[in-house]
Amino acid sequence: MQKKNYPDTLMRNRFVIAAAAIVLFAAMAVSVFVNIYTDNTNELKESMRGLFCAHFIDVGQGNACLLSDPDGKYMLIDAGDSENSVYLIKYLKNLGVEKIEYLVITHPHEDHYGGARDVIRNFDVEKLLLYKEFKDTYPYDTLAYVLRERNENSATVLAGCGDNYTFGKAEFEIISPENPDLTNYNDSSLALRVKYGDTAFLFTGDAGKNMESAMIKSGYELKSDVFCAGHHGSSSSNSLKFLQAVNP
Repeated sequence: MQKKNYPDTLMRNRFVIAAAAIVLFAAMAVSVFVNIYTDNTNELKESMRGLFCAHFIDVGQGNACLLSDPDGKYMLIDAGDSENSVYLIKYLKNLGVEKIEYLVITHPHEDHYGGARDVIRNFDVEKLLLYKEFKDTYPYDTLAYVLRERNENSATVLAGCGDNYTFGKAEFEIISPENPDLTNYNDSSLALRVKYGDTAFLFTGDAGKNMESAMIKSGYELKSDVFCAGHHGSSSSNSLKFLQAVNP
């Protein structure tokens, strides 16, 4: 896809925060951060206090979402492309991130994994979570090597459909892909549903409409409060039936 050029007044020289909403469920507070611009890093840190937060980060034509829990744990889902990794690294460092518990790469396309090497080199990544069927293929083999070189105590986690994990007080489940065509990287995207208290977040990478149909038929819980639109909002994803099932 064609790269977008951003004016200097946007994220390229400013710090993105934007508290869009705060939702309270069963005494657990959640905040979603999207595209309002500020130079005040402390303002963002104060806005995050005591909250489970989702940060949808501007990385140009790419995807990167940071989840942070009230205890200061971080989970990064995708890392944008290599060209824009400097802005991702700046955002994370301005937040005060030092350790990332999970770095999840949904699929091996550059606009999702390209910044991962720089993330690994700049932060203490505890677990690199990848789709198990791609474990010996580029770039996953390279990322696993860079991770071992950076910290021998880190682990590469090979995930598959139905696997469950914990992230602080949250939990997440891999709900796709199931029986994918491995030559189609988009449809081999890891899809995960993260649940914190009564609030759920859904991420499907670049999975297309056929994989969305498979997720509906699989019986996995899809209803989520926040949905990161599939394939950057492309018409090849985000079918009406899927959106109705997710009902974000």
